[in-house]
Amino acid sequence: MTPPKSEPPLAPNAPTPPLPAGPAGPRPGRNLRVAILDDDPSVRTAISRLVGASGMVGGSFSNAMELLNALPMFAPDCIILDLYMPGLDGLEVLNYLRKTNLAAPVIMITAQDDPSLRDTCLKAGASAFLRKPLQATELLATIAEAAQPRH
Repeated sequence: MTPPKSEPPLAPNAPTPPLPAGPAGPRPGRNLRVAILDDDPSVRTAISRLVGASGMVGGSFSNAMELLNALPMFAPDCIILDLYMPGLDGLEVLNYLRKTNLAAPVIMITAQDDPSLRDTCLKAGASAFLRKPLQATELLATIAEAAQPRH
């Protein structure tokens, strides 16, 4: 039996797979707005291209203040936050968002391999926690799941 092929990591010039269908797929007739905060331009570009090619609207931000200043106008359905950045880090931004009662789900991303980080982020209110390098299908499914309306 051959082992299953793993998906290559998300790269800036990689082809973009379609958004998964079914319960984790997008809500019909609505373009999800995804805010992407990462200090690495190649990561921002790759995620922006992926969400755009999947029919979502991506807003790309290189630092926390850019994101926080844009929130009233951009009004994201989902926010992707890098955990470690100069200035305010992703956890500080997450804590601020929760204190201001912003309802948008937050997906934390990091290249760090520390299991306690996942627990810390989820306890702080993150909807999901993904490790870099990101896999396109996993990220798309996570965005779609996080952006589902809660009842």
